[in-house]
Amino acid sequence: MADLETRVRERANSFAADVAALVRASIAEEVFRLVGGSRAGKGRVGRPKGSKSAAKPGPKPGRRGRRGGGGDTAKDQKVLEVVRAAKDGISARDLSAAVGLKGNQLSYRLDKLRKAGQVRTRGVTSKMRYFAA
Repeated sequence: MADLETRVRERANSFAADVAALVRASIAEEVFRLVGGSRAGKGRVGRPKGSKSAAKPGPKPGRRGRRGGGGDTAKDQKVLEVVRAAKDGISARDLSAAVGLKGNQLSYRLDKLRKAGQVRTRGVTSKMRYFAA
């Protein structure tokens, strides 16, 4: 009886694995169809028929990698000056208005100054205030 149960369980697991593989293949074909490329014909994959040459190897023109090389120290100094002038600390919104930097630019500068130990924070999220260290 245990042998029969084992065989039934093995066949059920095998069937479930086959169904899962078919579902994955069906989903993949549907995704390819929806994004404009049909893999159903399993035809040639690569550059279109009739194109003159393959992609040329080598670096692409233009700037590659990260932008900037560590930041503008003049902007860092401006942020630090405004923070030092605020004796009771300053919110990010007020600091942004005073310095003229927007969201991610200002947070980049503040993180940099905080890691350097020149600025400290108090509070959380929208209530956070920045103080000179």
